[in-house]
Amino acid sequence: MDSDGAMRLYVDGQRVADGKSPSVLTKNPAQGLEVGIDAGSPVGTYESPNQFIGIIDEVRLYFTAVGDAAVLDRFRNNEEMSGEPALVVTFDDGTARDMSTYRTNGTLENVKEAEGKFGRGIQLTGTGAGRRRGANNNAQKPGDSLVKPKWTADVPIYVRAMVLAGSNLFIVGPPDIIDEESTFQQLSERDPEVQTLLKQQDDALEGVAGGKLLAVRTDTGEVEHELQLDTLPAWDGLSGAQGQLFLTTLDGRVMCFGKSD
Repeated sequence: MDSDGAMRLYVDGQRVADGKSPSVLTKNPAQGLEVGIDAGSPVGTYESPNQFIGIIDEVRLYFTAVGDAAVLDRFRNNEEMSGEPALVVTFDDGTARDMSTYRTNGTLENVKEAEGKFGRGIQLTGTGAGRRRGANNNAQKPGDSLVKPKWTADVPIYVRAMVLAGSNLFIVGPPDIIDEESTFQQLSERDPEVQTLLKQQDDALEGVAGGKLLAVRTDTGEVEHELQLDTLPAWDGLSGAQGQLFLTTLDGRVMCFGKSD
């Protein structure tokens, strides 16, 4: 899209449509972005759902003007274009994760993985609704829960076991040392340094860095206490009884934790 509202649509490096928007959007649209199918109301002279049959390799959206030659060169040689992209979905990791800085991640429905022109793609067969739905879709999607969380929080471990006791949720597992979104971006950009980071995470999952036991408040998600362990916990190896925690570990030990006087 140009600064004056002009829009151009390209498929396989070729311009296939032009348009002009009278203004920018003033609020989130009622129907989110869908790729490969129009499951909502049609926006043209066709009948919905109007499913696409074939393979889609990448979906990209730019807010800045991009010339025909630059788009064609990207299609042929996978060369990055100038200007910050608003949406980059490569499907290389088998998801509809947005690799741009905006992180408008979507979901995939009823599609199969396929070889793309560059990396992986998705194949739509015309049976069911294959789509990439944006995070700003206001319509409730099938399977969404009507129960909303009180809070959400990231914890720096891969949870292997958990126990709810009073006002605390106790969780235990090996440390999580990577940020998944930035790591996927590095993988898509073939950054050689990401392999060192992945090796460190693999070592942590094997027990090189031991494990962690966290006490998380159930009302706020705040980590109240953290205990470093010299070994990894067994799967579902945490239990609680009479004010004490019992933990079994992969090296054959049973640990008991209780309140200190």
